[in-house]
Amino acid sequence: MTSRAATGLLERRRSVVGAKHRRRRTVLLAGVAGAAGLAGSWWVATGPLLGVTHVEISGYRQADQALIMRTVQIAAHDGTMLRLPTVAVREALMRHPWVAGVEVHHNWPRGIAVKIIEATPVAVALATDGRRLLISDAGRVLGEDFEGTELPTFGMPGSTPGAWLRGPAQRAPFEFLTAMNPEVGRSVRNLRLQGGVVTAELVDGPELRLGPPTLMWAKGRALEAVVGNPELETPLGMAEYLDLSAPTQPTFGGFPADEGDVDGTIEGSTEGQPST
Repeated sequence: MTSRAATGLLERRRSVVGAKHRRRRTVLLAGVAGAAGLAGSWWVATGPLLGVTHVEISGYRQADQALIMRTVQIAAHDGTMLRLPTVAVREALMRHPWVAGVEVHHNWPRGIAVKIIEATPVAVALATDGRRLLISDAGRVLGEDFEGTELPTFGMPGSTPGAWLRGPAQRAPFEFLTAMNPEVGRSVRNLRLQGGVVTAELVDGPELRLGPPTLMWAKGRALEAVVGNPELETPLGMAEYLDLSAPTQPTFGGFPADEGDVDGTIEGSTEGQPST
């Protein structure tokens, strides 16, 4: 092999080796650039550049609005405009009894708008310690009723704001009242579970015998049907009691002696809607 050929072969080898090194440097630089880009994107997404700096709250009208605002600010502290703190805000707010639902939206450039859906009180629980407790439509204790709200009432053992109604003594009367329209519900008095049976009475009407704390929704619907029946042959004020323990067949009883003291059964449909 001549010296010229050897020199050419050496140069080609050097060229190949150089090209390999250049490709490696290109790949390495591309990897570094990609990692830097990912790090930059992560910083933008999670860093202070797009961090949530202010919040707005709507839909909440209770007296503890300042506490609600502070709760949202703390929960939204780690959120960004690309990663809204929806779950954190919702979980924090749902601990408050008057909050029934939460929606979180962007409020550009660097804020969030929080819409709160307030709980709706549907009944008042008369606790054994004398307190009047507002109960939401979901069966949660909202707080004390200091204004004498015109809502259906029932008696139950004491509870605390934020607690959920649990057990027959709390759930059964609540389910009975909320099965009917509020107007009928307001005519029910002294509703409670006592001695394993639910009892109550109608304003200017008979005692209500509701039996065990089961099928309370059906019993409530049955009472509404009886009260709202314009063709009812037996005036509610004449009977001593109205037995709804079998909601598909409500029964009047305890009539005055001059009426023969005969019990009267109201025929009912299979769905628990009584009729004459």
